[in-house]
Amino acid sequence: LGSGFSLKNALVTGVSGAVYPVYLRHGYYNYTGTVENLTVSGCTNVSTVFWFGSSHWGKSYWTIKNCIISNNTGTGVFAQYVKSFDTFTYNNVYGNTTNYSGMTDPTGTNGNISVDPLFSTGENGNYYLSSIEIEGITSLCVDAGSNTAENLGLGETNGFGTRSDGVYDRNIVDMGYHYTAG
Repeated sequence: LGSGFSLKNALVTGVSGAVYPVYLRHGYYNYTGTVENLTVSGCTNVSTVFWFGSSHWGKSYWTIKNCIISNNTGTGVFAQYVKSFDTFTYNNVYGNTTNYSGMTDPTGTNGNISVDPLFSTGENGNYYLSSIEIEGITSLCVDAGSNTAENLGLGETNGFGTRSDGVYDRNIVDMGYHYTAG
């Protein structure tokens, strides 16, 4: 992967026996990488679900935001050689065997939370966020992200949504993976 790597709007579920279902590492200087609106859930028999960092001699710049990493066996997020210039904001890490390793737990800062995402089955899958109209309660991951959905290309204009009631994402982006309509 070259500098400027970007992983946006991805869903990783049900992985079993892998050491690292999501592994992001770079050892070169001035490497940049961004992960946005990733959902990783339901992985079993794994060491670490989401691993990011750089080698001890490298200087990578990671931006990780609007992600949900929940309900996995193993460590939810492992950070190696994390630097002060890495950005970990507006994420929900919850219900993993261990939520964080290699970094200070950021829950309660910079938009990071640790709550049950209240996944629900919707038209295209099992990782929609619950909505009051369908389940009687709305997930705290709704409208909890870093920017507007439209600015990230994940809004109503492009036909993306996270909610079980089928409402497109509007205003502040929802955390996690966004399904396309239809």
